[in-house]
Amino acid sequence: MTDSHTGGLLVGHRSRAGIDAAIRGARGVPDLAYEMAMTRISCTSVTAMS
Repeated sequence: MTDSHTGGLLVGHRSRAGIDAAIRGARGVPDLAYEMAMTRISCTSVTAMS
């Protein structure tokens, strides 16, 4: 399934849409570092929302 959203954090969209997982691609080391930082922020946001 594919889905798109405009504005806000992906974690908020996932929660509202009932999506359990999101698959994102990383093209290189800088992308991976960025995605890891976004994962940490998302995990913190989910914990705060609970």
